[in-house]
Amino acid sequence: MENTRHSPKRGGGRGEAPTPVDITVGRRLRLRRRTLGLSIQDLAFDVGISDSQLRKYESGLNRISASRLYAFACALEVTPSYFFEDLPPPVPSPVPEGEAMLTDPLTWQMVTAFEGIRSPSHKRAAYALLISMAASSE
Repeated sequence: MENTRHSPKRGGGRGEAPTPVDITVGRRLRLRRRTLGLSIQDLAFDVGISDSQLRKYESGLNRISASRLYAFACALEVTPSYFFEDLPPPVPSPVPEGEAMLTDPLTWQMVTAFEGIRSPSHKRAAYALLISMAASSE
């Protein structure tokens, strides 16, 4: 029996139209390659793909995987986020309460420093100090 359910067209595959994200990422890829004066052949060789595959990525006809995007970022000396800079920001999702405090850089620094303490007795002392300070600030 044939499956009658269809998933929505996502683009970037055979017979599917490219999505705006695929097109934008491809355009940014082409822009950076040209800015650096690299030919299609040079960049394709650097990341280990064919010239025609790179052309498909640059046109948005083929979707770029995360690992390939990272390889392009390394070869083109940019961060992976560079390829998304022309896109509107995604809708922010609410951060679960326990994770909200971990978005604070100072909290991360404290956690990292705490993890660097090797002595269990020193860890307990640091923890006791923080608890005492938190209690006295209420």
